Amino acid sequence: RGMSAMGNEGDVSLGKSAAWDLQQQQLNLLGDTRTLAKTTATGQRDLGYAGAELGYDVSQSEFRAGQRNIGMGTNMALRGAQAFGDQGSSRSNMAFSGTVQQQVGQQQSDLWSKYKSDTTKLYEGKEFAGREKELSIKGADIGFESATGSADLAYRRGKMSASDQYQRTITELESTPTTFWEGVFG
Repeated sequence: RGMSAMGNEGDVSLGKSAAWDLQQQQLNLLGDTRTLAKTTATGQRDLGYAGAELGYDVSQSEFRAGQRNIGMGTNMALRGAQAFGDQGSSRSNMAFSGTVQQQVGQQQSDLWSKYKSDTTKLYEGKEFAGREKELSIKGADIGFESATGSADLAYRRGKMSASDQYQRTITELESTPTTFWEGVFG
């Protein structure tokens, strides 16, 4: 038993070297995995930002188009109502001109009410788009923080596991007898 232990010293040394190399490979793999996860999280966050910006830009464009359409539509309708009133007054006698003017006044009042309502809806939509953009950006940030935190946690856990495995291997190798006397009394 003592004689067989004498040849173990080289094997123990090789075992320690191999255990070290294996631990370093595991740590490199863990680091690469963490880097990939963080890169992916960054890409997802940036994509979320871009989507939020695009959605907001589209809503701003729709807002500007809506403003133009509401303004032009109201202007045309008011002119039409005025033309109707002018035409009605010229065709009717004086007894009916007050009724025509009342109708034109009511039409104009209704048009202004519709204009105010449509404009309010348009501004509410713009405000909603702004809040939606903020929420999308916050969501992208939360997703990023969660993913990077998970990647860091997985790295730390893996590093501890690799270190524990390395220490167990070294302890086991160091308990292997390497001299004649260790072999006899070990």
